[in-house]
Amino acid sequence: MATFDVKGALAEGYSLGEIAEHVAKSSRFDLGAARQEGYSDAEIVSHLTGFVPPMPAKAPADTRSSGEVAANSVGLFGRGFNDRLADVVGAPVDLVTAGMNYLGADIQNPIGGSESIKSAIRGVTDIAGAPAAPTTTAEELAYGAGTGVADAATVVLPAAAVARTARAGSAVAAGAETLAAQPVLQAASGAAAGATTEATDNPWLGMAAGMSVPLGASMGTRLVSPTRSTLNPEQARLATVIRNEGVELTPGQATGSKPLHMVESSFAELPFTSSARQAEVRAQQNAFNRAALQRAGIQEELATPDVLVRGRDDLGNEFTRLSSQNTLDANNSQFVNDLVTLDNSLVDASSEVAGRVTRLRDELLDHVDANGRISGAFYQRFQSRLSKIARENGQSNPELRNRVLDLRNVVRNAMEQSISPGDAADWRDVTRRYANLKNIETAMAANPSQATAGNISPSALYQAVNRSTGGNAALGRGDLRDLAAAGIQFLREPIGNSGTAGRAGIMSMLKGEPLRAGIAAATLGGPTGLLVGGTAAAAAGTAAVVLPKAVQTAYNNRLVRSYLTNQLANNYRARRALPGVVAGELVRRSEGGDD
Repeated sequence: MATFDVKGALAEGYSLGEIAEHVAKSSRFDLGAARQEGYSDAEIVSHLTGFVPPMPAKAPADTRSSGEVAANSVGLFGRGFNDRLADVVGAPVDLVTAGMNYLGADIQNPIGGSESIKSAIRGVTDIAGAPAAPTTTAEELAYGAGTGVADAATVVLPAAAVARTARAGSAVAAGAETLAAQPVLQAASGAAAGATTEATDNPWLGMAAGMSVPLGASMGTRLVSPTRSTLNPEQARLATVIRNEGVELTPGQATGSKPLHMVESSFAELPFTSSARQAEVRAQQNAFNRAALQRAGIQEELATPDVLVRGRDDLGNEFTRLSSQNTLDANNSQFVNDLVTLDNSLVDASSEVAGRVTRLRDELLDHVDANGRISGAFYQRFQSRLSKIARENGQSNPELRNRVLDLRNVVRNAMEQSISPGDAADWRDVTRRYANLKNIETAMAANPSQATAGNISPSALYQAVNRSTGGNAALGRGDLRDLAAAGIQFLREPIGNSGTAGRAGIMSMLKGEPLRAGIAAATLGGPTGLLVGGTAAAAAGTAAVVLPKAVQTAYNNRLVRSYLTNQLANNYRARRALPGVVAGELVRRSEGGDD
């Protein structure tokens, strides 16, 4: 048995492992084999020296309740936050102190250093009692999470302050906004990073855990909202306009997604899906027609000639009814002033035009009765006559056309001001519907290819509205302006598709390539080849027919469309938190957070 002062060695600070190695070597004892057999260092030392080392005291059992552990974890979270914040704030003083001590000074716990700041904070926070040292994994994680949130705060808060004060659009402002993005997610990432680092003592695992939070959140948002809308605010507004008018948009139209547009274009090219896609296109056009015609008081979905004629007749009858119930007040000061302005404008007109317009004006005034009124019946006939003169001279004498329209507007405004209160709302409504009908008629004349099918071209309708408002459609003028603009945006094919892919698929099927492959297999492989090749050909042919239709059926399901177009999670850009997360980890490591 070896003679060795085990007690003295322990007092000197040597561990049982070191003592065991020393004694085993001097006694030529196979220490490795004994350890492999499961003997502890204390047992080996006792066997070789006869000295029984004192057993380490067992840690007392944790008798705290779960509520007490939870409360202590909250306190440790706060302590971790405060300690890390003190590390960051006191870093400049700590750095200067370290440099001075390196040169020979002996400065301990300088004012303004991290330790003095920690002491000051604890002097306030520990008044009601300091949290106990962490003894459970949950408490260690809580302390680490607190340090991680503080790391995030040291990035987000200064960056947010800079973003508010920096010149808008500058590189400084852009960088600050990037670092300050998604503060809640950055705090969660910091907590995950700090907790992981504290539990594993591995800063790289901590950084991975921190970055996994925004990346995981990004994947989660994509699962919730698989398609991010590319529509700008005005396009999104017009999408709402056209939906409210009864036009159901496809997922590609509703989101502006090019991949979804390509899927929809492919449906239009393939033989077993094209009919359903064409029916959808027709339904959209019919809904657009219906919405435009309703603005003219017509309840139809095709703008055929008989529909437009009937609509004009109905409006004419309403005008006649309202006119017969009212008279034009020729004593209205606005009417008199407008006539004077018209007379003055004729000074610049040719003598022929001035004479013609003057005679028309005089004819109007000749029908003023003793009460200063012009009958509604004459007003209606006179308005129709002025409109006819303007139409007949639109190309041959545009000057006369414009002057006659000026007179017509003067008379029309005077009649609107003279309408009885009971008929005023109906008069405005009939006037609005008539103006819309005129724009529809103009649009139909401008696009014969659409008009002959009874369809209203959105582009032609927009141009008609623009002319009728004096070129002010871009300013939002015109009752049909938004509908026409929405139709231009959405009722068209946005993906340039020459049909190459579709035709290639059709030709492949027409050439019987799956069948030819089966015949080749049969020729080369005898009965077995016939069985395998024939089965493969049948399966390939069936898939070519069934799969596109099955995809289209699923795609057109209302629940699927709602899922594809929802934007519930797309306003939350989780990945924008990544730069701040990385910056927070750099702060942690620079402050010794990985020690």
